[in-house]
Amino acid sequence: MFASVSHEFRTPLNAFENSLNLIKMQFDEVLDDAGPFLNQETRLRVDEHTARIEKFLKMGTISSRLLMNLVEDILDLEKFDSGVFALNIGSFKLGELIQDIRYIFEEQCHERGFYFEVLPENESLLDRFFVSDQGRIRQVLINLISNAVKFTHAGGIQVILEQKKSAKGIQLWFSVKDSGVGINKKKANLFQMFRMVQAHRKEINQHGTGIGLHISKKIVESLGGEIDYESEESVGSIFSFYITPYANPALPSPTSLTLPSEFLSESILPINPHFKDPNRSKFLC
Repeated sequence: MFASVSHEFRTPLNAFENSLNLIKMQFDEVLDDAGPFLNQETRLRVDEHTARIEKFLKMGTISSRLLMNLVEDILDLEKFDSGVFALNIGSFKLGELIQDIRYIFEEQCHERGFYFEVLPENESLLDRFFVSDQGRIRQVLINLISNAVKFTHAGGIQVILEQKKSAKGIQLWFSVKDSGVGINKKKANLFQMFRMVQAHRKEINQHGTGIGLHISKKIVESLGGEIDYESEESVGSIFSFYITPYANPALPSPTSLTLPSEFLSESILPINPHFKDPNRSKFLC
């Protein structure tokens, strides 16, 4: 039932975000056309109103993307159970993925009174291309950072990026570190279905579905990686995962695309990276 309802959410959510983007484009065009005819005083007032309007549009866009991420989590539950979970393998630039994450969370964290920062091991890492499922990596990051935002009251959140070598090849590591309430690890098996952190501070909002970490673990394992966390109550948590990207940064041919058997179960199917599904969300791309 959840999956059926979630499918029904996709079309209006996509239409909603597309409408926001069109409003922004039309608004920018009107301002560009009117600009030469505005005096300085009028221009200042227009700029002030424009900033507010753009902020509201951004809030709407971010909300639709977060909701779409939740929809994807719910749909993935059924896909894993029915054996039709798919990976969309393609080449992507790490910096563009991180720019999407900044867009969603940076201002949100600042408005809540704590910092949000991305810490690559070196700046050149952001310019590198990797071959994996960018959308699925984004989905996991959104789940982890959303949890960090929920349980952080002061301090801030860091997203740490590293590239490491292993016997199987390159590993791309992502760590989400927060200064939140922390977790008693002895009492928490967070990657089980519907398992949620129990906050010991009343001001922390605990609302959630309890499926984000469960799905994130399955996705990470499908991408040839692992996910785990370290935490200390009243100090904070670090959730870390890695994926094993393909070695060749060129986009694989759909006819020859196969996923390493040691990483994936038989129920996970690669799909043509050039296929355009009109029902699939284009958010953050």
